[in-house]
Amino acid sequence: MNDTIAALASGRIPAGVAIIRVSGPNAFLVVDKITAVSCASQHPSSARIAKLYTLADRTVVDEALRVVFMAPRSFTGEDVVELHVHGGLVVIDEVLELLYSAGARPANPGEFSERAFLNGKLDLTQAEAIADIIAAPTRSARQLAAAQLGGTLTSKVNSVEQQIQSARVLVEASIDFPEDVGDVDDLALGRIVKSALADLEELQRTARRGHLVRNGASVVLVGAPNVGKSSLLNAIAGRDRAIVSPIAGTTRDTIDVHLDLGGIPITLTDTAGLRDSADEIEQIGIDRTHNSVRDADIVLALSSDDTPPICLPDVNLDSQIIRVHTKSDLSSVNAPRPDTHFISAVTGEGIDSLIQGIVSRLLDENGGTSSDSLIAINARHAALITLAIEALNRVLLASAARIPADLIAVELHDAAFQLASISGRNVIEAMHREIFSRFCIGK
Repeated sequence: MNDTIAALASGRIPAGVAIIRVSGPNAFLVVDKITAVSCASQHPSSARIAKLYTLADRTVVDEALRVVFMAPRSFTGEDVVELHVHGGLVVIDEVLELLYSAGARPANPGEFSERAFLNGKLDLTQAEAIADIIAAPTRSARQLAAAQLGGTLTSKVNSVEQQIQSARVLVEASIDFPEDVGDVDDLALGRIVKSALADLEELQRTARRGHLVRNGASVVLVGAPNVGKSSLLNAIAGRDRAIVSPIAGTTRDTIDVHLDLGGIPITLTDTAGLRDSADEIEQIGIDRTHNSVRDADIVLALSSDDTPPICLPDVNLDSQIIRVHTKSDLSSVNAPRPDTHFISAVTGEGIDSLIQGIVSRLLDENGGTSSDSLIAINARHAALITLAIEALNRVLLASAARIPADLIAVELHDAAFQLASISGRNVIEAMHREIFSRFCIGK
């Protein structure tokens, strides 16, 4: 981080204003070379108008708003200058070339956030949250990312780390000072470790939600011709996206609609009706239906009074199937089956309940969600938490088997190390502080 980087910080599209960010030890010097008034003379965190000049003949390239941030009170923790230039692509490229000629280099992907992490301005979970906010496909995804950026996940992990540190204090004090402390208090150790395990398992249950809000899910409508797949897709989407016709075989290809259902980005797919067909084109559509069903997270299996349920050999798990009885406004069934959603695309009956059923099935598939709706861990967090849980379970087994305390200490260290990797913090100093504050070790 001894060099100075520059890059476009806003979107690369023609716009009224574009923001170019410069960060590093020579950020002020680099920008000074292409402006008339030095950055050092400008009050930190203030803005002023500045003309940008070429290095060779001092021709004006643009007039920008210059904002100066002095280390460490900046996003990266370094000296930072932001240039708010006019948002034409030619202007952006010319200003960037000026900055590179003046001594900056192009920033690598994510390098500003990386520098913020290395300088202690963000932990790893907050750095990941920045990327999640930018890529959020739904409002719920954005809310989860914003909460993570605000430290909700870090706070939860820190709380568990503190419990593990307390357990380490018990164990390591008995190793270092057996005369004063005695053997490990197995009951106290068990209470602490079980409490930490419960918190980690609660966090782990949010992994499913995290995967869904970040990556979305596929929901496929399948059934015989004329069972009402296209009508249901249009009803859920709230617009006429698929052609509805009484002619069997109207839908000959898959039709995708992208929706936000309960905060989850959903790809809802209408498919060709399943039947034996001599029509070569229709058969291609039927083959694509089978492929869509195999790849689906949820399959809506449609039937009606005059169209019986179809066999679904392509579905691996019954939990992937939601059974839907269509045309309920015309149905003669008096006692709807509890495992089936009765809906009418014409009247709207049962549509909201079906949507809630889809969302609930997706979220409940892997054991439900945490009571904290603003935490949803990602795959990296989940892998580390799994390793920490395994280490803590080994602690309980070792304690019950009266394994020597030094081996228990190794497992506690492993659990602490895995959790520290989530936020990137070093737990060694924290453990030392905990030991020195609770035990008068230095006597």
